[in-house]
Amino acid sequence: MPRRAPSIACAFALLLGNAAVRADEPAPALAGGGVFGDVRVAVGIGATFRSGDITGKLAPAAVTFAGDRYEVFLAWFRDQDRGGLRLNGYPAHIGLAPPLWALTASRRFLFVDRPRVQAFFGAGIAYLDTSPCGSVDAQNDRTPQYDYLEPVYHGCDKLNGSRLNYTLSLGTRIYGADRSFGLDLAYRHISNAGLTNGNRGEDFVTAQIVF
Repeated sequence: MPRRAPSIACAFALLLGNAAVRADEPAPALAGGGVFGDVRVAVGIGATFRSGDITGKLAPAAVTFAGDRYEVFLAWFRDQDRGGLRLNGYPAHIGLAPPLWALTASRRFLFVDRPRVQAFFGAGIAYLDTSPCGSVDAQNDRTPQYDYLEPVYHGCDKLNGSRLNYTLSLGTRIYGADRSFGLDLAYRHISNAGLTNGNRGEDFVTAQIVF
């Protein structure tokens, strides 16, 4: 995706989201009233995805409130690396990001808002707790001949060019009959729109149980 494309997509989707929120049905009444009414906690699993055999897993958790219109999201990403390479005849990996934490705060725009089914677009800010790598010798990214199963990470993040980023999400939330639990499925993106160098960003999906 071109560096500026996420910014354009973000602005366009925000306009669509605002129009959809005005047009949809009223949300279910907030338990307890006020902006923090109807607080929900979600936990689950997730996976990063990208072409070129780049893989990674994550453990997500989230809190939504005000009729699921606001979200605070926290995720722990495991090692992310690119496999499918060979070095001196051995399988080789390139380390792209060490284990790291991501914290986001988003506004969810509900373009479907029924008592048991929601569809949403989210936009907000994100913070990553690992510094970007900057310039790193690409040859040193490959694992050596006698330690070929473990990628080298240099203690920094090659996927994101900054700690402070923006985040986008698109997904659905399905509740049970009494809304005591639900399932939240979402595609999420974290990057800085190419404002700094080294900005592949994070693309990942999450599945969470909502309480």
